[in-house]
Amino acid sequence: MMRSRIFPTLLRLISVGVPILGFAIISDRASAGAGFPPPPPSDYVAVPSVGLYDAGGIVSREQGTVSVWLQFLPERPRRDHAIFHTDDSRFVLYVDTVYSPGLQVDMLTIAARAGGNGRAHDGIVDYPSFPEARIFIDNTGLLREVNYGATISWLSLASFPEAEWHHVAMVWEGYPEGSVSIILDGEFMSQKRYGPEFDDGRSMFETFSVGFRPADWIGEIISLPTGEETELVPRTEMSIEDGGIVIRDLRIYPRALTNEELRRAYVRSITLPTDEPTSPPPEPLPNQRATEIRSSIR
Repeated sequence: MMRSRIFPTLLRLISVGVPILGFAIISDRASAGAGFPPPPPSDYVAVPSVGLYDAGGIVSREQGTVSVWLQFLPERPRRDHAIFHTDDSRFVLYVDTVYSPGLQVDMLTIAARAGGNGRAHDGIVDYPSFPEARIFIDNTGLLREVNYGATISWLSLASFPEAEWHHVAMVWEGYPEGSVSIILDGEFMSQKRYGPEFDDGRSMFETFSVGFRPADWIGEIISLPTGEETELVPRTEMSIEDGGIVIRDLRIYPRALTNEELRRAYVRSITLPTDEPTSPPPEPLPNQRATEIRSSIR
C-alpha cells in the first residue's frame, strides 16, 4: 500500500525540538552528516508530549517506525515504563526490568513489540515470549562477560549510561506476519519475527499513549489449565516519570525506515538544526492521568 494513501499530506510534519545531548559525539559520525544528500520531504508525525492520542491516520498495523531520544536520570528505581503504547498492546516501546536468578541481578531492558499481544513459542527460547526485540543494558560488562543471550537472535547487549541521551527506534513491517526490529543510535541491534500465533484476536487499536499506559486498558489474556481465561494487567500505569525517564522528539513514521535511513536520521539530529513544522502536532485526547504527568514533568 502506498504511503500517501495511508497518511494524508496534512499529517506530515517535522520535529518540534532536538534534545541537548549529554554525551560525547564520536567525531566521524558527527562529520559524516555534512556529506549526506538533502533529506526527503518529512513524512513523520512529531508527538509533542506525554498524552493519549487518536491513532487514526498516524499509526498503521502494516508497517511503521517510532523513534525517540531517551535519557535515564541518575539513581532512580525502575520497573516497567511505557514510552509508546497502543491500546490493544500490539505495538509497544517500553522499558522493562528482568530479574536473572542465575546472575542474581535486575537487568534493565528496552523492548520493542509489534504484531501481537500474546506470548507464543518462537523456537528460539524454551518458554513462551512476546513478539519483541530487546536491548539488555550492560553498563558494567557483566552480561558480555558471561555471554548472556548469545544464542537469542532477538536479544542484544548495549551500554546506556544514566544521564546520557541516546536515540532509540522500533521498526515493524507486515501484519499478521512480519518482523520488529530495535535500533540504538542508528545501529541495528536485534529483530524478531511474528505471526498470528502471537495475537489474541482482540479489536485493532484506536488510540495510543506516550509516557504511560492508561489503567483501564485491557491487559494480557492468560489461559488457565482449567480452560478459563484471566486478565493480567500491569501493577502500575507504567509512567516514565515514575522511572526517572525523560523523552524528547518522539516521531511516528507511516512506513518501515531502513537501517540506513535511521542512521542518517540519527546523525542529522545531532549535527543539523531542525526545520519548522509544516503542520500542527496531534492534539492529545482528554485524560486526567496524562495531564498530571505532563504537569509534574514541567
